[in-house]
Amino acid sequence: MTGLSTLETIVDHRVMLFELEAHPDNRGDLHSIDFQSLPFEPRRMFFVRPSRVGETRGGHAHKTAHQLFVCVSGQIEISIAYDGEKASFCLNRSGMAVYLRPGVWSEQTYLSAEAVLLVLSSESYDPASYSRYPGDPKR
Repeated sequence: MTGLSTLETIVDHRVMLFELEAHPDNRGDLHSIDFQSLPFEPRRMFFVRPSRVGETRGGHAHKTAHQLFVCVSGQIEISIAYDGEKASFCLNRSGMAVYLRPGVWSEQTYLSAEAVLLVLSSESYDPASYSRYPGDPKR
């Protein structure tokens, strides 16, 4: 994928950890991604900024949606589950990203006051597409 370098593949290629390409100069860092390089076509974008440190969001899977979570700032712990397997990891710098295939349950815990998570999704918002059962992609 152009603009992304793979750091790790987790849970049988259903979850992949990436680092966005960075373009630093004396004005700061610019992180970019070419949407054509994603394994899905983004149809929705949103970002989450917690109301307090330790706030937890998510707690569901998407039955058919692909998602890319991008750490804009701060530290965010991502917990995932799929088909009985569980893992957690920390997005702890700008430009770290994680790709979730459909059916992967996730929960995000915001570990710092400046944490901001940008999310790209392959589908428009539809609460009927949620599964709230950790690790069971069929429910």
